[in-house]
Amino acid sequence: MKLKIEVELDYIDEDGTIDDEIKKEIVAGISKAISGECLAEMTKNTKDEINMAVTEAKNSVNTKVIEFVEAWLDSEKTVTDQYGDPIVTKPLREIVKGQFDDCLNKKVDRDGHFTTGYGANGTLLEYLTKKRVEDVVESKLKGLNKDIDEKIAKLVNAGIRARVSDKFAEMVILTAKEQNKERLIEAD
Repeated sequence: MKLKIEVELDYIDEDGTIDDEIKKEIVAGISKAISGECLAEMTKNTKDEINMAVTEAKNSVNTKVIEFVEAWLDSEKTVTDQYGDPIVTKPLREIVKGQFDDCLNKKVDRDGHFTTGYGANGTLLEYLTKKRVEDVVESKLKGLNKDIDEKIAKLVNAGIRARVSDKFAEMVILTAKEQNKERLIEAD
């Protein structure tokens, strides 16, 4: 440990000496330095312990919540009809699964709204599956359409260039032939 102590002597008692004053200042400086280091170490240790305690508390609460929910879902409940007469007694987990299945199998219209009439377009599960597939296909095709459009444009441009250059070559050859004919006629 390295300590840096500054001694400032403003006042010396009548019966005190410089040595006594220097000793007092040195002791006070050492006490201040050590107490600051101890405080910093205690603060760090306290923060670490608090963080560990919070983590342990979160884990404990999570475990207890999971245990509670598991026990609650496994508890037997009686399903009643609209008049309160018992129909069946099952674990809550099976009741929730049944309700979830019933919800997924309810009829919906083309916008995904529940319906009981002739406007039914399928079940909620079919609607959700179809919607998800359409979204995935659309996102995948966006990139492909762009690539296809670029490739078509390049091929069309290459074809046009080839035809233009072929036509230009034909025109040059025809012009050269005509000029050559004119020279032959002039030479005669």
